[in-house]
Amino acid sequence: MNQQWQQLETKFNDLSQRERGLIALVVIIIVAMVAFTLLEGQFKDLQRLKGQLTSLENENRISEQQIALYEQRLTLDPNDDYRQRLVLLEEQMAQVDAELKSQMIDMVPADYMPTVLSNLLANMKGVTLESFASIPPVPLIQVGEQEKMNLYSHGIRLSLTGDYFSIMKFVQAVEDMPDKLFWERLDYQVDSYPKGTIELEMYTLSINKDFIGVAKQD
Repeated sequence: MNQQWQQLETKFNDLSQRERGLIALVVIIIVAMVAFTLLEGQFKDLQRLKGQLTSLENENRISEQQIALYEQRLTLDPNDDYRQRLVLLEEQMAQVDAELKSQMIDMVPADYMPTVLSNLLANMKGVTLESFASIPPVPLIQVGEQEKMNLYSHGIRLSLTGDYFSIMKFVQAVEDMPDKLFWERLDYQVDSYPKGTIELEMYTLSINKDFIGVAKQD
């Protein structure tokens, strides 16, 4: 092995200065290429590791934000939202209840409506009662369950005959009552002048769903 190196050294010494320079340049280029290849691999590895580190840092930051959000939620009372909704619903129900009471306070009680109209007709001249019937109560609110309180419409259907002015006087008397009734239908037809027939449907409101019976009129 030493003999081979000595032979190479002898041959190298026999070369001209220019040939020695060329050989040295080639050797330097080869060494540089090898070094560059090694450094390039290490550089790529370094860049990959930096990318992984950056990704881990981002994931860690997101995890910290999520943990902070979870901790914040844990400090909140989960029932607060439901309490606020309950308070709002109670306020709305109280408002609706107040409005309903203000509208119903001057209305004729459902079970008293036949008596009120009968007494009014008894004192009305020029008007004859032909028929007097109750209309089955109708629930006004869809509550889903039969047991829950509801609001019912209770109606009365009247058929009267008389001259126009007497019938209008009766209608006006109903309008002037201190306890009010709602009008559902009013149909007036002249059969033989000056007599005419009027059919009236009036109703009131009640939380009682019991049917209002009407005694047979003589």
